[in-house]
Amino acid sequence: MKALFGVILTALFLIAQPALAWQKYDIAFSNAANSGPTYLSKINDKCMDSAGPLNFSVNNKYKMTVEDMNSGVGICLGIQKKIIWAVSHTHNPASLDPKACLVQFSVTYYWFDHWHAAITSTCENLISYATCRLENCLNYCPDLNNCHMTKTGSVGVNVPDSINIVFAK
Repeated sequence: MKALFGVILTALFLIAQPALAWQKYDIAFSNAANSGPTYLSKINDKCMDSAGPLNFSVNNKYKMTVEDMNSGVGICLGIQKKIIWAVSHTHNPASLDPKACLVQFSVTYYWFDHWHAAITSTCENLISYATCRLENCLNYCPDLNNCHMTKTGSVGVNVPDSINIVFAK
């Protein structure tokens, strides 16, 4: 009976864990030295209460704080939280550039582990590096709808967690 009770408590803990998931992220965008401005337009977000401005540019550095939604209730239960930006070096706003690259910041909960964040770009040489809590979390994927992100960073421990994205020249 004690073993069954222990199994039930463990299962309840694992089910309740995503309900505790509310997090802020400080996202810092930077340009490589001696490069022109980078323009970004938010084109999609899912399960983010605060997803930053619609359009902005990065001359040297730009920092924003975003906040995800609690995934324990409602439509965000078991869904990847994300923001997708169009990125352009030539068009402001970037959403008007037909050749714009897409960059996605995503947060996913892996059962029996914890929350993981990833940065994914549809253009292979757009970003020189990206870190999620100091871990390399940069992925390249030409199709964001059909992508396996192998590089992730653990998040959910610090408030806010630090995400860094550095654009290449």
